[in-house]
Amino acid sequence: MQRVLCYSVIVALTLLHSEGKYANAAAVDAEVNRERESFLLKAVGALDRLVWYLQEHYHEGNLDLFIGTRIAEGQLRTLLDNGKFRASSSDFIWPQSLILRVENIHKDLRFVGDRGAALTELNEPLYFKSIGGIIGSHVWDIDYGDVKRINRSLIHATNGRETMKESQSDACVHRMMTSDKCKVPDDCWDTITARDSYGYSLTHQLFLLEIGSKVGCLDELKRLARQSDTTITAEADRICANVYAQAKQIEEADFPHGKRDIFMEQIALCGMLGYSNFFQTAWLDRILTWQKPAGCYGYYVAGSKQNGPDESSSPAAPPAARSRSNRIVKREEKRMKDGCSSHRTAVAAAALGAHVKFLALYSDHA
Repeated sequence: MQRVLCYSVIVALTLLHSEGKYANAAAVDAEVNRERESFLLKAVGALDRLVWYLQEHYHEGNLDLFIGTRIAEGQLRTLLDNGKFRASSSDFIWPQSLILRVENIHKDLRFVGDRGAALTELNEPLYFKSIGGIIGSHVWDIDYGDVKRINRSLIHATNGRETMKESQSDACVHRMMTSDKCKVPDDCWDTITARDSYGYSLTHQLFLLEIGSKVGCLDELKRLARQSDTTITAEADRICANVYAQAKQIEEADFPHGKRDIFMEQIALCGMLGYSNFFQTAWLDRILTWQKPAGCYGYYVAGSKQNGPDESSSPAAPPAARSRSNRIVKREEKRMKDGCSSHRTAVAAAALGAHVKFLALYSDHA
């Protein structure tokens, strides 16, 4: 009888201990989910404000702007098509109000992209004929099955100088998009695989790979990769490892104003391939401080109420851009109302869209 009583006490204590353990685990999970939802709501809210601005001012933008909004549109479309986002049987269920908000933002992005494509074709018919296909409605529907981490062993030193001109990038896009049977010239492949690329030259290597893979050139790119004893995936791994190293340098320099465009472009282009290193809460928080009250992203304007919270010491908008033929790959800038920048708003839209998708589906992998 004494043994039975003793055994019963042990069982009871064990159950109490287990329940306490599970309760603590449940509390931790709940806190993680609250934090996850908080960051997602921040990203969704910022993207919503940005798109709200563009619905009124899209006519002030250029092709660059609509590349960014199409990327964001594609990220939200692939998110909404993912059953995990809507699944009622998942461990964590997003509120229906949030899902509806994302659906509405996606619809508004599609509106901006469609109007922007028509406007670009009207205002820049030759340029649109050459590479306008990159703002097609589904070109940027890029998805990833699961997240991955960058391979730090692939990081290598560079000379710290831009090596690609915008005219080179545009010529490669044109050749990939306009030939009946895709043909990637050798000089374009050499541009994509150059090992000394830095800044925009490096991100545009990835840009060309992503475009080529979506416009019917994937087999041709794979063929060229085999000839070079590599793969498309290996090239993306190499590029994003080095993009990440350069993004860290920008962070270590406290995000200089002149580096914010490239920083957001780095997050967008590598993030939408599933490299989770680019989705850091501290980075997202910093990007949110660059947004102007109007919703766009741009430059400091003396005396304006539309300066963002982290723009107090920002330099004024840069001088008018030089011609396309002799500039590096940061595309032609176009100023918009309220001190907004077409290019900076474009890369912000793309980075925020990538964040929304990642936070909704994979933030436990960050």
